[in-house]
Amino acid sequence: MTPESHIGVGELSRRALTKALASGVLGLVTLACDDSAQPLGEQSSGGQSATSYTGSRESVRVDSASGGSPRPGERRPIAVGMLSLDTGRNSHLVRALEQAANASDFRYVFEPVAIPDSALFEMRLGAAINTLGDALDLVLAPQWSIYDIVKAEAVQPIRDYLAGRASLSESEFWSAVFDAGAVEGEQYFVPASVILNVIAVNVAHAEFIGVELPLADRKTFDFATFLDLAQRLHVPPDQDGNNGIPGFPISVNPDADPTQPQDVPIFPFSSEFLASAIGRLDTSPETIDLLASQDAVNALEDLRALVRDFGFAMPPDEFYRHLDETRYGMTVFSLRGGIIDTFSHALYPYPDFGSGRTPAIVDRLLGISAASADPAVAYDSSIVLAQSIGDVAGFPALRKSPREIELLYPGLDEGKYQLLVEMMDNLALINLPPAAHSSLFLHVDLGAILGSDASAAALQKLANAYVNL
Repeated sequence: MTPESHIGVGELSRRALTKALASGVLGLVTLACDDSAQPLGEQSSGGQSATSYTGSRESVRVDSASGGSPRPGERRPIAVGMLSLDTGRNSHLVRALEQAANASDFRYVFEPVAIPDSALFEMRLGAAINTLGDALDLVLAPQWSIYDIVKAEAVQPIRDYLAGRASLSESEFWSAVFDAGAVEGEQYFVPASVILNVIAVNVAHAEFIGVELPLADRKTFDFATFLDLAQRLHVPPDQDGNNGIPGFPISVNPDADPTQPQDVPIFPFSSEFLASAIGRLDTSPETIDLLASQDAVNALEDLRALVRDFGFAMPPDEFYRHLDETRYGMTVFSLRGGIIDTFSHALYPYPDFGSGRTPAIVDRLLGISAASADPAVAYDSSIVLAQSIGDVAGFPALRKSPREIELLYPGLDEGKYQLLVEMMDNLALINLPPAAHSSLFLHVDLGAILGSDASAAALQKLANAYVNL
């Protein structure tokens, strides 16, 4: 077997996996998320505490002595509204705030302000931000929530600041990533991090049962190769139902409520299969046309086969247990800053279902609070913070060279860094508002994959729903 560089998924608790499953739709997916929630106001690992505000505060901002952006060492406070779940102990995002202060030569210090998680799940994040008044300078939000935030007028457009800052341009971001910060053609957010989906192959298991791994090549790792490997890695349970190791475990919940974003019928997500097949997944007229393509139909047929025909599907609790115990042949893994290691898993591209592109979500984005006392300074600080978030708490939204990626993810063999660049240059972005996710769960997951609808009919229902959004 040709040696491959490995990545470690790590120990996954039930709570962490529940969060991962719920947050895949929310743009928060990670299979190694923090498992130690922190009550608001307690000290974080880096010395900062997340403060919960119920009203406005007296502004401490004054014009900088330099007449514009603060000078090094000025330590201008920048309050960043972020979900409570992002402010826990060992939070990568809190560490990103600390790194950004250092990267700015302490022109800024970034203060986390906790926003209740319930506001996200109840689709009222924009209203929650507005209740904070001038307590916020920046808003750090998952991608799917930006529609609600903009509708509530909780952030302001950034076009004027973009025009005045030559050092930031769309070309500095990975292809198509910058546009994820726009709503109805108006740019409101700076993308900070991306969820890049890859396949993590359990090398220890493969070696133990004598399975030779194929080449980890983006152009040749198609569905047929992926399925062949999953079947060869699959160990069915014995006659007592014990000791099985699924080649590619799939969580199936036929009782999921499609109107609840945290209630997921199938994981890994059908949205990833569709995006890989047609090259994008949003509610644009172009995507609606692509839903009628044969590639889209084939992707649903392939997913239906994975769920129904190979012994990979299981209830969520069993799925959690297999991942908790690292008892699987391979699984979907989302690259995040600071959690990759090199001892137990081989990194493979997401399988090509037709478009040759890798499904991804722009994870976190930064917007300027509508009530910011100094929006120009807030925007300047957001550029520093976006880079730190990408480096520390997710895969960077800003373009990186293979060498720069190696500094963030040391230990992979040299070819894997070029592979990651190629994947990021060929993204199939998933950019869906909550109602669009609900329609996907209803018509594709429950209707076709777990139900009796034909794939083409389910896709037509989904297209009709997207037209009417």
